[in-house]
Order: sequence, then C-alpha cells, then structure tokens
Amino acid sequence: MGSPLLERLWPTTRIGLLSLSLLLSLTACGKREHPALLPPPQALIEDCPETSIPLETTGDLVLKVRSLRVDLSNCNADKGALRIWAQELSK
Repeated sequence: MGSPLLERLWPTTRIGLLSLSLLLSLTACGKREHPALLPPPQALIEDCPETSIPLETTGDLVLKVRSLRVDLSNCNADKGALRIWAQELSK
C-alpha cells in the first residue's frame, strides 16, 4: 500500500465498510408498510331512492315498472357490495 498510516488503518476501514454494506443490505429487506385504505363516503353506501315516474298510458305501466325495479335492484346490489367492503375495511 505504500504509506504506513494506510497500512495501519486498512483493516479497520475494511471492517467498517463491510459492516456498513451488511447493514444496508438488511434494511433493504425490511417490512414495507401498505397505504391505508379508506372506506367510501356514507353517501355512496346509502340505498337508491325509488323514484316515481308519471305514467301516460296503462300500456307503459308494465314496461316502466319493470325498468324501475331492475334499476333499483342493480343500484341496491352495488350499494350492498360497497357496504360489505366498508365493513371488511373497518375490521
């Protein structure tokens, strides 16, 4: 190495560098935290209101009622899935 000072400090410097590299490798395997999941707002979880549409003829009655029931059922099923998800997050 040349210099007596470098020859004297080399073993401790080598141990220090080895220790530092081992320490850095251990922290790379550390546990990572996951971001917190927040439940949806309460307004999105509430059931959809059943709206009344004025009917002009009795022939339109069956079609409009079926359409409203299907829409309402789909909306409430979606809201039910959101409620279940919100309950799972709160556990």
